[in-house]
Amino acid sequence: MVMLAGRSSARVELRAAPPAIPPLFVARPRIDGLIGRAVQRPVTLVSAGPGYGKTLALAHWTHHGDRPGPVAWLSVNSSDDSVPGFWSSLLVAVRASGAAPPGSELATITPAANFGIGDAARIVDELAGLARPLVMVLDDVQHLADPRVLASLELLLDGPASALRLVLSTRFDPPLRLRRLKPGGALTEIRSADLAFQPIEARELLAGSGVNLHARTVEALVERTQGWGRRSAAGRNEPGSAGPGDRRRPAPRQ
Repeated sequence: MVMLAGRSSARVELRAAPPAIPPLFVARPRIDGLIGRAVQRPVTLVSAGPGYGKTLALAHWTHHGDRPGPVAWLSVNSSDDSVPGFWSSLLVAVRASGAAPPGSELATITPAANFGIGDAARIVDELAGLARPLVMVLDDVQHLADPRVLASLELLLDGPASALRLVLSTRFDPPLRLRRLKPGGALTEIRSADLAFQPIEARELLAGSGVNLHARTVEALVERTQGWGRRSAAGRNEPGSAGPGDRRRPAPRQ
């Protein structure tokens, strides 16, 4: 494997950490627990449309949840849609997590333009040999469309039994052979119905924006928006959203 100085890792390092949690974020222990249980299995698929809070839910769990080991985080973007680009970014994330043993290939290699499936398989073998569990969060997987990249990603699903815990977060299900993992219990799915805000959570979300609504109004809003957090927050301004006992208070100063 010829190794060259690939893409500058500085820009990738910005994507190799979970985003900061905003001040008005509503912590949901229910979701933290759901993710914590999911990562006890090899693969977790978090699939829901925009606005359901996938990224911040995973980021909050990464910062505050019960983790089985270090977390390698990668916010995927279109620059990762090549085999060398994807695996280069993934290695930066692994190193940023502190999981790469000094002197190992995980710590030293830089995929060059000729990096291929066989080289990716060597990285998978190295990941399988880690002494501690590693949670690998790939956020915004919908940016990966090249069949060769997806085929190389399949190696993480097919790799030898190991302590690797793979979390795929996406706006739509990726064209990967995930269904074959279900019979053996290797796949956990977290979908929009799981991420949807429950009335008590939606009420806290609205209160954080300075809006207090009557419980019945919140329940109606959650039903109308199907628990979609972004729409629930906006829906307070829709006609008919007010109810008895509703009141507004100034939003907290930033």
